[in-house]
Amino acid sequence: PIPLAEYDAFIEKIEGFNGQARRLREAFRKAVSELDPLTGLNNRQIMMSVLARERERAIRTKAPCCFVLADIDHFKAVNDTYGHGAGDHVLRTVAGRFLANLRPYDDIFRYGGEEFLICLPNANEGTATEVTDRLRMSLAEKPVMVLEDTPLELTASFGLRLVTEDTPL
Repeated sequence: PIPLAEYDAFIEKIEGFNGQARRLREAFRKAVSELDPLTGLNNRQIMMSVLARERERAIRTKAPCCFVLADIDHFKAVNDTYGHGAGDHVLRTVAGRFLANLRPYDDIFRYGGEEFLICLPNANEGTATEVTDRLRMSLAEKPVMVLEDTPLELTASFGLRLVTEDTPL
């Protein structure tokens, strides 16, 4: 027979373990639902709440914040010429290069097919332009290899907007 105190301690440990397992399962479920499966970036589902939060913070603190939309140029031609597998590779590569060239507190989202939306807290238009130039250069510096031996030079178009009280979401 097991002493009652030991049994109660054992049951308490099991309940604690089960609680942690439930919290971990929920955290993974939430993370998976908020990520774009192709690029690993945040998806549109979480984007609106993050943008609203950053907009409100910028208005409240009077700190600058810019939203940037990036669109890979001529992306349809990539899919049409090299196939959707190559297009997926291009999207993953662009996402990785963009992510590597953002500040740790910036947010990037897969907005649409070949579009990315970037939130730059504490960035005025000058800083946002510097960031977009860095992103543009990350694409221009090295072609993406498609079909094993075909280098593809990429460019992207960028639009930015300084967040104000009138900025719609």
